[in-house]
Amino acid sequence: MIQSTNSQKILSIVAALIMLGLGISTIVCVVRLQEATLNVQSMQGQIAALTAQVKDWQENYAALVKGQVGGTGVFVKKMGVTLVSPAENDVIADAVSVQGYANTFEGNVQLRLKDGIGVVLASSFATACMGDWPCYFEKELKFNQPKADTDAVLEVYTTSAKDGSEQDLISVKVKIKGKNLTTNKDDKTVTIMSLDYGQSFRPENIPAQNIVFRDEASWRSFWQKHSADPVPWVDFTKSMIIGVFLGAKPSPGYGVKIISAQKNESQIIVSGFEYTENPTCVYPDVVVCPHHLILLPSSQNEVVFDIKKIVADPCNF
Repeated sequence: MIQSTNSQKILSIVAALIMLGLGISTIVCVVRLQEATLNVQSMQGQIAALTAQVKDWQENYAALVKGQVGGTGVFVKKMGVTLVSPAENDVIADAVSVQGYANTFEGNVQLRLKDGIGVVLASSFATACMGDWPCYFEKELKFNQPKADTDAVLEVYTTSAKDGSEQDLISVKVKIKGKNLTTNKDDKTVTIMSLDYGQSFRPENIPAQNIVFRDEASWRSFWQKHSADPVPWVDFTKSMIIGVFLGAKPSPGYGVKIISAQKNESQIIVSGFEYTENPTCVYPDVVVCPHHLILLPSSQNEVVFDIKKIVADPCNF
């Protein structure tokens, strides 16, 4: 009898302990659930804060662009190049300030300024960032200011880490203001027409020279002396001929091209480029006489030549 009573007590104690254990487990589960809920709420708050911070970063970049370099507040791309200045059709003189943001391979941004026919006037590079975010860059490209107004294109690009090829090209048209033209109502661009261009003249006895023909006799004498082709007819009561000759050159890697003419009260300013051999190219050993003859309206103004020497780029200019 005593043994039975003890067994019942033991069972009661075990049952109580089991119930107590279940209660503790339940309490622990509830507490842990509450903690998890608080953690989720905390994480949601952190995500909201990070989202707001990213938005602030974006707004700060846009504000930085607008405030620092006079841009329009356009959002800066995370990768690649964002060009801020110059803007389309900006007028420049003997230099152009290139500004923007970039995140590129090795942090380099390539810069190149070309004239209207593709001749490279200046080239360089700027250093920005390589990493998680772009950073500001600024570089001034200097070049020889022409005497006449000239159209140009600024090219901003990066190079591939794989093969060095150009990529991410941005092109902006700009205008180069000529340095020696007076600004009055009579200044104007003169319409020109190519009369003869290339290397077709016989190179014998043609010195390097800039020449002007205002009458038929001198023109006919010159042409017949140096060319077997018929003399081109020109009405010298309305027109005149201007020519640039480089003389005898040892290969077709040399050339000359007149690109524009500007007229003011006393002068006609003829602008162009003289090309020299590109050291990366291979040329045949042929003696040539590079030249360019143009036709333009007759005038007694002094003719001034502004011919700049550059390296042919690419090989066939």
